[in-house]
Amino acid sequence: MGTIVKWNVVDTTGVVPGQGGANVTWNFSNITVKPDQHQNNWVDPKSTPHAASFAEATHCEQSDTVYSYFVLEKGRWTRLGEESQAFQSGRWADPLDVAKVPWSYNESYSDVARHSFTTNGVPVKRGGTISGKYDGYGTLILPKGTFSNVLRISYTQVIIDTITIDAGPFTIVTIVKSTITSSSWFEPNNSEFLFNITDVVAQTTMSGPAPSDQTIYAKTVYVSTKAGGTVTVLDPPTLLLPLDEADVESDSIRLSNSTVDGAKSYRVQVSALADFSTLVIDTTSANTFVNLSNLVKFKLYYWRVAGVSGPIQSKLHPNVQAEPNWSVVRSFRVVPNAPRLTSPASNATVPKGNVTFVWTSDADDDELEYSTDSTFNTNATTVSTKTKSSSALLETSGLYYWHVRSVRTPDFVGSWSKRETFVVSDNVSVSESDRDTQISLSPNPTTEFVNILMDAAQFASIVVFDANGALVATKNVKGLSSTKLDVSAFANGAYTLSLLTPTGKVVSKRFVVNR
Repeated sequence: MGTIVKWNVVDTTGVVPGQGGANVTWNFSNITVKPDQHQNNWVDPKSTPHAASFAEATHCEQSDTVYSYFVLEKGRWTRLGEESQAFQSGRWADPLDVAKVPWSYNESYSDVARHSFTTNGVPVKRGGTISGKYDGYGTLILPKGTFSNVLRISYTQVIIDTITIDAGPFTIVTIVKSTITSSSWFEPNNSEFLFNITDVVAQTTMSGPAPSDQTIYAKTVYVSTKAGGTVTVLDPPTLLLPLDEADVESDSIRLSNSTVDGAKSYRVQVSALADFSTLVIDTTSANTFVNLSNLVKFKLYYWRVAGVSGPIQSKLHPNVQAEPNWSVVRSFRVVPNAPRLTSPASNATVPKGNVTFVWTSDADDDELEYSTDSTFNTNATTVSTKTKSSSALLETSGLYYWHVRSVRTPDFVGSWSKRETFVVSDNVSVSESDRDTQISLSPNPTTEFVNILMDAAQFASIVVFDANGALVATKNVKGLSSTKLDVSAFANGAYTLSLLTPTGKVVSKRFVVNR
């Protein structure tokens, strides 16, 4: 109960049921589905206005103001009657068995029915027969999916309506004979058809003052919306970021799009091919953005997005997907992240002499640039390197700026990293006795750490250089009179530890790592 059945009309041109039999393939992949959509609701008979007249009904089909009542029992699906505001039909004198359940291949059934009702004040007597047969099974191919293990039921129904009108001195009798043949394809244990073809031949014979005969032919074809009919089509979203043909750093790949009225989620596809014949990403998000990772650097990708009004896949038919209304296609190239600067530390003070720059980078080649000019327009030095480090002899005291970018010849120049600063200071020499009074290192030699004691909390930072003059460690000690330096990762050898005051004065002492 509470089931809504939807289907779409199909262009009938050239559509024929085809042969029945075992393991048949019915190919209707070329049918044209029209936008006309129909809907019937299956409701609880007890909740309808005419429940008292059909107390034994187990099912009720509601279409607009028409309520049709059925009972399912003893393997038969029986139509008890119908009621409507337009006509008072009521119960059938001899209810019509419209189907049987379950079916076996090549099994058939038949039934006869009698009924009388009034439409627009005119009495109608109805009689008829129906026969049905499970005449085939196999594979059904529709425009948006292939369904295996389907069964086909073919029906033939003959309905004869006799309408008698007394018109004064004469009586007009109209007999309408309708012959209905239909074929319907079903999945097992599912009462909703996937596809239906119905042909109707209506022959009308009228007796009276002006007798006449007329024959009308009609054909209808329906396809279940879930099985391949038209679904709710939403407007395509607008792609926001990244811009078309943009370079996107690999750790910050976010694809974003505009909202779409009626969309419950958004389907995002990413491909290395412009025709999306193969997909790298095919995902659905409740948000108007997705974050991506693990894409190949220096590779061009294409992406598109569609709004989705419901599940991408039908729960009833998980092998069938609705075709989204895709956005325009954009492309982007994945590039390395901007380098991250390590040493000299931000705002560090280092002695004159050999300064080693250290950074991390995802690229094979980098460019280092340093200068006393914050804009790097003057006094700038550029160094190309593959080693993620570079040393420079700086003998002029003052404030320096530096940054790094990744490059790949000839087609890529990355963004500069965050700009950092450091101060080069005069290295003031002090006597060994002065050093001893101001700095105490222990143990020395050491293996894992060095305890540093300072007479007064006058130092701003510590820098440590190895025997080659390379900077290997920095530490902020502002306001401290003691600290511990972890040297567990240092190689065996001699090191110079320098404490820098806020004014640029330097006090140094040596220690040895020996394991």
